[in-house]
Amino acid sequence: MRTPRRTLAALGFVCTASLGGLTACTQAEEPVKIAADPSDPEQMVLAEIYRQVVELAGRDVGIVGKKFADDGEKLDILQTRDANFAVMCVGSLVVAANPGETAALEANKKDAAEGDLNDVDLALATYDAAVGTLPGSLTTVDPSPAQGCPHSDHADLPQNIIPVYEDGLFDRGVRGAISKVTRALATNDLEKLVEQTEEDGDPGAAVNAWMQEKTGMGSELKRIVDEGQARES
Repeated sequence: MRTPRRTLAALGFVCTASLGGLTACTQAEEPVKIAADPSDPEQMVLAEIYRQVVELAGRDVGIVGKKFADDGEKLDILQTRDANFAVMCVGSLVVAANPGETAALEANKKDAAEGDLNDVDLALATYDAAVGTLPGSLTTVDPSPAQGCPHSDHADLPQNIIPVYEDGLFDRGVRGAISKVTRALATNDLEKLVEQTEEDGDPGAAVNAWMQEKTGMGSELKRIVDEGQARES
């Protein structure tokens, strides 16, 4: 029985003509789909930060808008591959998806309060537990110093922000940029960006200005300029 022919496009390759009539084929890059709740200004700010990092790298990127009860549901949408990127907080991810670790971390929290364990150790333990919830198909970077997700159930654990995405989705350069912007974000930066977003109705311009100031990355993206002009007219 003959094997059906499959086109290179169907296999995810893009081919371009080169000099001498030869054809060069490269693997097409998967579009980046960031899951975020459009009704939550903080989620939209965080999604926009990483959207701009990916956009500046020349990748196709968009936001998958959906309401999420907790970070466990964000993990679910990544596993079904309806999205391949989501921003989470370590404490809420552990509570939602790794409850077996929650009691141990709460005990660590008590030790920290009594001076037997410092807050840095507790934050690292919570991050390690959060990473331990991720299946092998997903990965992240070192956590942000910024604390987020103030309204989620996190058992009073640290809420350091982490971007979670499909393993192999990005090359080394983009991973480095993601790590850089994650480490640059402070809690007060996030709070100010959320406030500006609530005033402006869109996080694009505020995030773009913050990225250029705090990371040295980026430029005024055409999408943001066009959106700003549309709102003004």
